[in-house]
Amino acid sequence: KRSLSQLDVNGSRVLVRVDFNVPIEQGIEAIAGYDQRLRATLPTIQYLIERGCRTILCSHLGRPRAKVDEALRLGPVGDRLAVLLDHPVKSLPEITGPSVEAAIAGMAPGDVVLLENLRFDAGEEANDPGFAQSLAALTDYFVMDAFAVAHRAHASTVGVTEYLPSAMGFLVEREVTSMGRALESPEKPLAALMGGAKVSDKILLLDNIMDKLDHLFIGGGMCVTFLKAQGHGVGASQVEEDRLEFAREMLGEAEKRGIKVHLPSEVVVASEFAADPAEVQVSSADGVPEGGIIMDIAPSAAQQFASELQQCRTVIWNGPMGVFEMPRFSEGTRVVAEAIAGAPGVTSVVGGGSTAETVEALGLMDSMTHVSTGGGASLEFLGGIELPGIAATWEAVQAMPRSIVAGNWKMNTTLDEAATLASEVAEGLAEAGSVELILCPPYISLAVVRRAVNGSGIHVGAQNMHYEASGAFTGEVSAAMLRSLCHYVILGHSERRQLFGETDETVNRKVHAAQDAGLRPIVCVGETLAQREEGGAADVVEGQVLACVADVHDITDVVVAYEPVWAIGTGRAATPEIAEEIMGGAIRDALRDLFGDDGDSVPLLYGGSVNVGNAAAFAAQPSINGALVGGASLQADQFLQIAAEVAGAKG
Repeated sequence: KRSLSQLDVNGSRVLVRVDFNVPIEQGIEAIAGYDQRLRATLPTIQYLIERGCRTILCSHLGRPRAKVDEALRLGPVGDRLAVLLDHPVKSLPEITGPSVEAAIAGMAPGDVVLLENLRFDAGEEANDPGFAQSLAALTDYFVMDAFAVAHRAHASTVGVTEYLPSAMGFLVEREVTSMGRALESPEKPLAALMGGAKVSDKILLLDNIMDKLDHLFIGGGMCVTFLKAQGHGVGASQVEEDRLEFAREMLGEAEKRGIKVHLPSEVVVASEFAADPAEVQVSSADGVPEGGIIMDIAPSAAQQFASELQQCRTVIWNGPMGVFEMPRFSEGTRVVAEAIAGAPGVTSVVGGGSTAETVEALGLMDSMTHVSTGGGASLEFLGGIELPGIAATWEAVQAMPRSIVAGNWKMNTTLDEAATLASEVAEGLAEAGSVELILCPPYISLAVVRRAVNGSGIHVGAQNMHYEASGAFTGEVSAAMLRSLCHYVILGHSERRQLFGETDETVNRKVHAAQDAGLRPIVCVGETLAQREEGGAADVVEGQVLACVADVHDITDVVVAYEPVWAIGTGRAATPEIAEEIMGGAIRDALRDLFGDDGDSVPLLYGGSVNVGNAAAFAAQPSINGALVGGASLQADQFLQIAAEVAGAKG
């Protein structure tokens, strides 16, 4: 529910739970061959580096059983991460304690450190409150980006959320979004491709998706139990006797629902369970010889599976089709995997664990729509089970909206002037105090301003956008055009309402388009002097809010700015008491009416002739979280002083 992009982490210390549990027992050199989990976390880490955060990574590695194991130190993993990031990563020899605290205190903006193996401490797996608190004490925010351990209620996945504002990282968000979409609104026909050794591992998953399935493909060791349930002889193959009745029920349920079940018509049979058995033959599924062991689906069955899967639009895959780790019995899996990867228009969601390792070994990672980083976690999520590590971020104590000071430069500054002004603000950032700064230059200057503030933690915003993605709209820019240039966009500014006739409905369309593109809208509302003098200011502003943010899918990622039209560019400002009456009353009430408690998390900015002399008085009001600054933002020293006044007033 709450993503990293919704936390105001600029310049902060951020603890990130990652999953760097790579097969280090195969040697340090092997890490490079199995670094999917490291690569998957790069977007989150890079995002934090770009925002000047001090990033503190934590992970487990192997099973050290609550004691220091020299072979399971995370240093070599940190070295590989530094190569992938192309950025230094300092590996610390301890998890908590004075030396760790000193190292974090000495971090500069953009630095990255990796704590030692969490499972060296018994408090991790025990979800010990004391250990969780010691981790939380190191930092300001917590980001959960380790989907593979999200099904574990440990100190670093659940415990720390009791003490820190928390959110999902981009990896976990992608996992939840991709698998959630496949479960809730899949493009049809929908197929489940089930393999691996055991039926018991897939029971919850199958129960959860049967009402949506069009096709069910069964291979691997699972097919042995299903073939036996159909009355076929399976030789000496291992059967889950206690799951035969479930298999029969599942086959019966599929028939009732009109689900087409695909079991292999032919299988590869070996004389023994070994990588190089004395005898290997292809047998019909109903004629497996006595003493034979099913090791793979046969080439003919693999081709049949492949052909049918390519006719589907969504495929959920969990488990290989044979004993993939033995090369002689990997062919069925390879054929099916390549068919899914090469099918145009097919959404492929691949479960983690052995299935992900299989896809990685085949070099098909980039050809699948989504490959999960979690084995047990993906099975539980697809099985409809709430994962503690994700639920905890939803329920975590959330920070009140951080103070924001945004500068709207309007139609001012040339390219050179914009670059100079942005650089001056970035250089004086220490004077601004603990606030989030946003610079909103003209469209042509977005790129140069972004370069000037890169790494400082200052955000960049646009002043307007069109609600259409493209088209014959001369002079306009779309959200997609802005996405690579900025994070914020001002919408519904009073000048655009007055000069260009923008309506609340137009602003609402823009808000939706902005959020769809990943931009954070700053929605402006405010009454005219005539409306105020008529006594209808509160009703006007409340109506604007209700209309402008109606039906937005994530109100917690919206900022609302109150700018009384009569105070824009006139030198006149509302009194702090007037601003508080409107912002704490009409605006906050409208947000609560539409979105309940989530309405309280929307930052509210005052905009209307804000200057150094009045900024502190406005910021001192309980409902005002910051300022939208016009003319005063064109002077770096004044803008930074306003930010400092806001920071001081908010304490």
